[in-house]
Amino acid sequence: MSIAGIMLVICSLAAYEAERKTNPEFGSIGDAFWWGIVTLTTVGYGDIVPKTTAGRLAGVALMLTGIAVLSLLAGSLAEFFHLEEAEAEEQSTEPASTAPVPVSDELTALQAELRAVQRRLADLALRTGAG
Repeated sequence: MSIAGIMLVICSLAAYEAERKTNPEFGSIGDAFWWGIVTLTTVGYGDIVPKTTAGRLAGVALMLTGIAVLSLLAGSLAEFFHLEEAEAEEQSTEPASTAPVPVSDELTALQAELRAVQRRLADLALRTGAG
């Protein structure tokens, strides 16, 4: 996250310096930081747009930084909720053979699972006094 902050400062100041003389949208450092925050967070309002090559390169750097930060956040959340482990468990419980399972067998298995879930819910309702 500190890298994102450093990139925000560097790229916003670089874009301000590149754009301030020819682009009235970058009228102040505050405008440049507004553009930087909007670009970094991938919101991209489009109210301030760099027109010089240097300004656009600063924008690309901020966009890539924003995508990287969002990717890290998504990976951290997946790790926190153990989504990868759940997917691995699902894959390991799949049958090893690739032969198709008859639909009647699948329906029988689903009905058995549904009855088990209903029993668990009924037990839970009795324990909590909701039933």
